Amino acid sequence: VDNEELFFRNLMGEEDIFKLNDEIEIKIPFKGLLPNIEKINDSTLSKKIGALEILRKELASNYLSYIGPFRRKMERVYAKKFELTTNVGIEGEFTPQILFNQDAKIEFELINKINKWMRKHLEKTSLELLKDSSSFSINIKKNNISTNIVDHGVGFSQLLPLITSKFCRSLSENFGMEIVEQAELHLHPAMCGSIIDLYLSEFNISDTIILETHSKEIIFRLRRRIAEDKDKVLMNKSQLIFVDQNEDGSSISYINFLEDGSCSWWPDGVFEESYEDIIAIEEAVNGN
Repeated sequence: VDNEELFFRNLMGEEDIFKLNDEIEIKIPFKGLLPNIEKINDSTLSKKIGALEILRKELASNYLSYIGPFRRKMERVYAKKFELTTNVGIEGEFTPQILFNQDAKIEFELINKINKWMRKHLEKTSLELLKDSSSFSINIKKNNISTNIVDHGVGFSQLLPLITSKFCRSLSENFGMEIVEQAELHLHPAMCGSIIDLYLSEFNISDTIILETHSKEIIFRLRRRIAEDKDKVLMNKSQLIFVDQNEDGSSISYINFLEDGSCSWWPDGVFEESYEDIIAIEEAVNGN
């Protein structure tokens, strides 16, 4: 029905079970961010939310990149597959094929950009693709020693899809929306701040970047870059969205940045655990 508003409310603890307009209880499986109407047996409801399928097809194009909180575990060897795409996938599963499938000129440029960024921000490491007639592997080079990415720690395999997506989209001039959940997952705290530098490299005003994070290092690095930006472009284009939960559900609050990188306000209790532990240690040492 044209112009009809539909409200979906998830019933906590019940997977895929929703209340539609707080009246009808119905099972609606989701595919990514939107309902998957192919799995909905109710023809009337499918027709009502059919517009979401049109939206899905638009978002499924290269406009939207959504990377979930758990990236797929890297493999030691990959079979060659000639599938051209610039979307690394929800689990980063297409990352190896993207690195391999670029034509010679683009591949060189892509690997070059990735390596330039990695050498600067990730302890002077770089990426290397080793190929034979039917397969290839991804290695990490550091101090002239090349090791398979599987042997180089989980952090690199979790971060590589983000790096690949960023520079592949940039080279393709594919500007749109990038959503990443828990970008800092499995990364050493000292490396977490580099994620902000990744998305600020070759920053395009047309991009919309949404990072869901629990990392204070990411927040602090963003604040630093805002303070360093004398043109105030980053300050005007950045915002923190704080999501809190209470008995009535979730609430959203907005935190703005100031010129010096400070915040317009800060929620109580967030990132205070370390300070509380330090106080507790001092009290224990002093016998209080």
